[in-house]
Amino acid sequence: MSSNASEHPEPAAANAERCGLCAYLDSSPLAGWVYEDDLWKAGIYPTNEVPGWIALVLRRHAEATSELREDEARSLGPALARLSGAIEQATGAERVYLQVYGETFRHWHVLLSARGAEIPLEHRHAAFHPHMAEYVDVPAAAAAGRRIADALAARA
Repeated sequence: MSSNASEHPEPAAANAERCGLCAYLDSSPLAGWVYEDDLWKAGIYPTNEVPGWIALVLRRHAEATSELREDEARSLGPALARLSGAIEQATGAERVYLQVYGETFRHWHVLLSARGAEIPLEHRHAAFHPHMAEYVDVPAAAAAGRRIADALAARA
């Protein structure tokens, strides 16, 4: 990993026309941004409006984990821990799954997915994401997003 920003000079805004996540970073997501720092933003991604599902997105356009700068890699763990804890507190989730694929959007991001006790065994683990549509609830996702933001603010 390199900490030299000039090796990856392209900010997300420069890719907004060709990258859906770069464009997302310039939007106002459902329930607003629940988490922001100098390197990351987190919010509810359109089409993933499942209560407690939050996308943590690198502000800079990078396509692979191997492209993360040292400062981004160092800040990722604490950001995930803070978000996971807030999601658990706000939703009562038994587990918060982390999903990183980079197939649909080649922009580094991780989807944090709250998994509550009401999710049947056959929809847990890797089967959770394919069944996402069954759990979409826009009003409940918005309410959960606000509770997650409040939990993060209380921890600050």
